Amino acid sequence: MGHFLERAAAEFTCSGCDVNPYGLAKTREKVPDVPLTAGSVECIPTDPEVRAIASWDVLEHLPDLDQALDTIRSRLAPGGVLIAVVPVYDGPLGAIVRRLDHDPTHVSKWSRAAWLEKLEMHGFEVVEHGGILRKLLFSRWYLHLTWPQAVLRRAGSALWFVARNPGTR
Repeated sequence: MGHFLERAAAEFTCSGCDVNPYGLAKTREKVPDVPLTAGSVECIPTDPEVRAIASWDVLEHLPDLDQALDTIRSRLAPGGVLIAVVPVYDGPLGAIVRRLDHDPTHVSKWSRAAWLEKLEMHGFEVVEHGGILRKLLFSRWYLHLTWPQAVLRRAGSALWFVARNPGTR
C-alpha cells in the first residue's frame, strides 16, 4: 500500500513495482513522484544497477523463484542487498502457520533453512537474518514482534533477511 516506499522515498531515490493494481493505485497516492510499474521482478531497473531491493511478503508468491532470484541478483549492484521477509513453515509454530495459511498464491512454503539455502544457491551472501512473530489485527494491520531474537530466530512465523550480491556473476 506504499507505506514503506513513502518512508524510503523521503531519504533515497526509489522506484517500485507491484502486480496488484489496487496496491499500485494506493502507492501512487502516497508517492506520486516515485516511478511505479505494474509487474514483477522484471520491472526492477537495469540502469543504473540498484543498491537495495526490498521485498516484503513477495518471494513466496513467485511461481518461478529461481528465475526471480537470478533476475534480482542481476539487477543489484555489486555489494547491493536484497532485504526481504517471507513466511516460514517450520519450528514450533510451523504446523499452526501451515494450518492458518489459506492463501493459494503461497507457492513456496518453506523452512528457514530452505530459504537461506536457496539464496546461497543463487549466489547471494546472507549477511543477517532473524525471526518475526506476526499477528493480523482487525483483518487490516500486522503486529510484528522482533524481540527476543534468541527465540524468534528459531520460532517466529516469518523470516527476515539481508542478502548481499557479492559482486561476481
